[in-house]
Amino acid sequence: MTPVKQPAAPRFVVEVVFSNAGTVYRTETYAVEAAGRAEARGIALRRSEDSPCDDVRILDRRRAVRVRRSVTTGR
Repeated sequence: MTPVKQPAAPRFVVEVVFSNAGTVYRTETYAVEAAGRAEARGIALRRSEDSPCDDVRILDRRRAVRVRRSVTTGR
């Protein structure tokens, strides 16, 4: 039996920008495998919840997401 090659998984590089009252204080980059840009955005947002920058003591904190690029990886 010949093994079936898995299709390449889309890999996205997503930046999560943390800000407070309009001032950016940190940008974190996440590499994620996802079916599309929307899913990549959601995965990165969930991961950013574990960041020390997502601190509840920071008033008016915000997170913005930028999906910068995607590359194909082989399996």
